[in-house]
Amino acid sequence: MPIHLHYRNDMGVEQSAPILAARNVETPDGHVLLLWVYLDHDKVEYEFDKGDDESDEDNLDLD
Repeated sequence: MPIHLHYRNDMGVEQSAPILAARNVETPDGHVLLLWVYLDHDKVEYEFDKGDDESDEDNLDLD
């Protein structure tokens, strides 16, 4: 029987996802538990962070 992560989505609705893998890592702030979970692609909205510190709005040329 798989173990599930129970969480609240952006709208506050309780959901669960099966945990596929887990890893404990140590950071300067302490231990962090990384979880890999399976999310149904039909029910999830994906966002990708390019890692840029500055947003596109900050780079607008208004002249």
